[in-house]
Amino acid sequence: MAGSRVAPVGHPTTAGDGLTHCPHWTECGGCQWQDRAYEQELLDKRANLEERLAGLWAGASPAPTRIEDIIPSPDVWFYRNKMEFVFGGGPDGVIWLGLHPRGAYGKVVNVTECLLQSKATNVILEAMREFARTLDGRPGGRPYDGRTHQGFLRHHVIREGKTTGDRL
Repeated sequence: MAGSRVAPVGHPTTAGDGLTHCPHWTECGGCQWQDRAYEQELLDKRANLEERLAGLWAGASPAPTRIEDIIPSPDVWFYRNKMEFVFGGGPDGVIWLGLHPRGAYGKVVNVTECLLQSKATNVILEAMREFARTLDGRPGGRPYDGRTHQGFLRHHVIREGKTTGDRL
C-alpha cells in the first residue's frame, strides 16, 4: 500500500503508526490490513461488509436488520489456527516455501517470518523448507509447476489447536 513502511517484526503494535510489521507485507498476499490500527481495520471491514451486502439487500422487503458491531479479537497477532503454504522455486533454483503474492497465484513469496499463525509456525516452515531442499534432485523432489504439470511438492498445511497447542 502506498505510503506504508515496514517496522521491526518483534514489536507488533496497533498504534496506527502507518507501519506494517511483517517483512513480507509489500509482496505477500497472506494479510492485507496491517497498515492500519486494529480498531481502524475493524471499521474498514465493517464498511466493506455493509457495501457488499447493500447490493444484495437493495429493494428487499422487509428491510434487513442492521449489522451488529464486530467483536474484536483479543489476539491481533498469531491468531490463525490454519495456514496453507505453497512450495515454489526461487530465481536461484532453490526451493521456496511461503504464500502467493496478491493476485499472482503462479508465484511464491518465500516467507521466513509470518505473524498470522504462531511463532512456532516460523520454526516449522524453516524445518520443512530445509527438508524439501534435501529432496531436490530426487524423483518428485521439485515444487509443482502448474504450467508444465511437473513436480510433486505443492502445499504445506499447518493446523494448530489454539487451546491445546497441538500442531499437525
